[in-house]
Amino acid sequence: MSIPALSPLTLLSLATDPSTGSVGDHYFNTATSAIKVCTNATGPIWAAVGSGGVSLGSATPLVDGTAAVGTSSSASHEDHVHPKATPSIQTVTSSATVTPAQTDDQVVITAQAAGLTLANPAGSPVQGQKLIIRSKDNGTARAITFGSQYRAMGNTLPTTTVVGKTTYLGLIFNSTDTKWDLVALAQEA
Repeated sequence: MSIPALSPLTLLSLATDPSTGSVGDHYFNTATSAIKVCTNATGPIWAAVGSGGVSLGSATPLVDGTAAVGTSSSASHEDHVHPKATPSIQTVTSSATVTPAQTDDQVVITAQAAGLTLANPAGSPVQGQKLIIRSKDNGTARAITFGSQYRAMGNTLPTTTVVGKTTYLGLIFNSTDTKWDLVALAQEA
């Protein structure tokens, strides 16, 4: 199924509520600077969309509280904040045991110099949460063991690193079974 392209919304501008309307009809009230929608055709009843601060001026969007490039000149809200775009990455050079944190999007192990135990992630993950583990040894193959919450799905949990090669593990948390399901495994050729 394809989703049709969205077109700009054209609003009728009026100073007062129309005397007729159908549920879902909308217009821009020039007296109150609010977009209003008909919620009941009897009467009709017109309600402002959103609460406090819809402006058809220009607003600077924010990313993590910092002004982002560009402005919006359509219906904008000055306190609109975009979600954090930078993933949370735990970087480890080498450690006998690596414990991912609940807040990690990715764990990067850059030069593993000993056998590696990937411990069960700390914290309280949520259904469908994703985690990527990227690992590489220091030029010598290293044994890998996994905590009890890791489970292979259609592949096998790797038991060693491949000398000098990067390996990616793609995991999704299954809260029904309290398991981190390995759904993707990729090794550098």
